[in-house]
Amino acid sequence: QWKLLFRANGHEYDPQHNYRIQDLIDLNILQIENQDVFIQIHKQATREQKLKDKLMNMQTWLSELHYRMAKYKPPLKITTVRNRITSSYRQRLSRYRELRARTPTARKTPTEVIVTTESSIETIEEAYIMINSQEILRLIEDRLLLLYSNEPFHSNMDNRRDQFQQYYRLFDNVKEMTQLWFETQNRWIF
Repeated sequence: QWKLLFRANGHEYDPQHNYRIQDLIDLNILQIENQDVFIQIHKQATREQKLKDKLMNMQTWLSELHYRMAKYKPPLKITTVRNRITSSYRQRLSRYRELRARTPTARKTPTEVIVTTESSIETIEEAYIMINSQEILRLIEDRLLLLYSNEPFHSNMDNRRDQFQQYYRLFDNVKEMTQLWFETQNRWIF
């Protein structure tokens, strides 16, 4: 910002030099004619500070982001052999025998009603599902919108461009992974 102010007055800015107020007065930099330059510098510095704050908030949000998991309990399926629509008695009998052979924990309740805990994960004792995937996807979309809304400003700042690109990639990867996880989980459950 100091470079702009010095250039507006035709002077070279030396970043190694510690300027004092008297130095700025001697160089005629603190003049009322430079008010437009001061306002422009102030606006740009304010936007840059807001952008830094937003990036810090995103970093904090990312460090606190976590997937909530819950233990999956497959629902009990009640299979009634008598009410099943089949073409013949043999098919019903073979299905009944097949169910009995597959589920050693099945217990027989009144004749011809079998209660089983049939699931797609017969060998796994415990399974967990993600319960906040939609919430995470919504929050990531919000953060991406925030990044895109600040894009015109940060594209002029070389030192922030890489950081924004890093966030774009990170959010896209997290979003894609969460969507895949959610889809796979739904296929597995249903």
